[in-house]
Amino acid sequence: MMEHRLYLFNLICPKGVINKIASNNQIDIMQLLVAAILIICSKLLRGNTFSIIMFAEVIASILIFVIFLKVIFWLAKGKISFFKVINLSVYIHIWVILTNMCSRIPILSITAFIGAQLLGVYLQYLAGIQIAHSDANRLKSICLVELFLVLFSIVMLLLTSWGKYVAYSSKTYYFPLVVNYL
Repeated sequence: MMEHRLYLFNLICPKGVINKIASNNQIDIMQLLVAAILIICSKLLRGNTFSIIMFAEVIASILIFVIFLKVIFWLAKGKISFFKVINLSVYIHIWVILTNMCSRIPILSITAFIGAQLLGVYLQYLAGIQIAHSDANRLKSICLVELFLVLFSIVMLLLTSWGKYVAYSSKTYYFPLVVNYL
């Protein structure tokens, strides 16, 4: 039981994640399987049916984010191995997938989204400094741009969820096709 708690704590602790990524020169297959299982569970919770394409979606998403991270570290004049970037991408995907599983509860969803995005940017920063040995000033600038984009998306998320709440509570949404069939 204690090992499971430590595993979960190391999964959300950025310094523990960075230490695991720095010490591993191979793709962490266990974490990749955890990400694949979580994305499948997330899609099944939303009512989708299981298909093999779900695995391809996970791999494609991870690889697109790997390219994004490689570009960030290249812009910050850092060097990091391809396998370590894949592991970093997998960890960030696990956080994002866990937040997506909370999407049906609005306040929890927004709070989890904020936390996952901030942890993701912080993890990128730590990996850039400790593993890729990037230029700190360039990496700070890149991370600040990412944080501003996260802040912008948070504001949009809050305005959208508040607008939906106001529209539904004041009954200003009117769906004529639904009303005709009732």
